[in-house]
Amino acid sequence: MKGSSKGISTVIAVIMIVVIAVALVGILWAWSTTMVTGMQAGGSQQAQQLQQSAGKQVIIINSKCTNVSNVNAINFTLRNIGTVDIEPGDLRAFLDGEDITAKTTPSLSAVGIKTGETKNINYQTAPGDTKVTRTLRIAGPLGAVEEGLTCS
Repeated sequence: MKGSSKGISTVIAVIMIVVIAVALVGILWAWSTTMVTGMQAGGSQQAQQLQQSAGKQVIIINSKCTNVSNVNAINFTLRNIGTVDIEPGDLRAFLDGEDITAKTTPSLSAVGIKTGETKNINYQTAPGDTKVTRTLRIAGPLGAVEEGLTCS
């Protein structure tokens, strides 16, 4: 038995390498297919959200600040000029940088505005807050609009 050697034959070794290579290719293909499908679904969802956000546009069409009994009464009207209804919670209001969203009447956090419609919003400052020059900012999904007010 001089010519015999221990181990596997060359033919069996080649077959095992081919089987391992095919298995690795199958695993890589399944992983990449799952990854690409997930990315496509996520991209479609992001595109849809972006399109809806782009359709939510608001402008301030009227604003007025009046000083009554040592309090500034601020009244403003918003119009939805977008192509999608603005849902409650989509808008935030700021007066001189302070978030007044929940303090407006009606509460801007609970107000929706249908496409083309307007909403009248009111806000009263704290007693003694009679600052003459104000900045009103309305922030929405697409950006913000800002308007300067002079209280009289």
